[in-house]
Amino acid sequence: MTVGADLPPGAESSATVEEASAVPDADPAYSETSLPLPASIERMPSEAGVETPCTSLLCQMDPATDVVLLTLCVMVCVVATMSVPKLVALLREIAWELLDLFACRR
Repeated sequence: MTVGADLPPGAESSATVEEASAVPDADPAYSETSLPLPASIERMPSEAGVETPCTSLLCQMDPATDVVLLTLCVMVCVVATMSVPKLVALLREIAWELLDLFACRR
């Protein structure tokens, strides 16, 4: 088997140990047996130190806005819970009135 025969097409088969040891903090025994990184990976910037900015609406709001929105949601839920039984009772009364009206017309 020739050196570099298992590399993908287009990769140089004359890779040396010096290229493999270009990985920072790599164990010397590992760098002797590992293949060199492709050029596209070596050019990629390290994303470990770069923080990506939060773009969602929840990340951009301050805590006071969160408290206000939470309070509003609770108030809407309470109002909806209290008004639904009254609305059902009103609709039931309207339905009975309509039934009485139709019964009187016959």
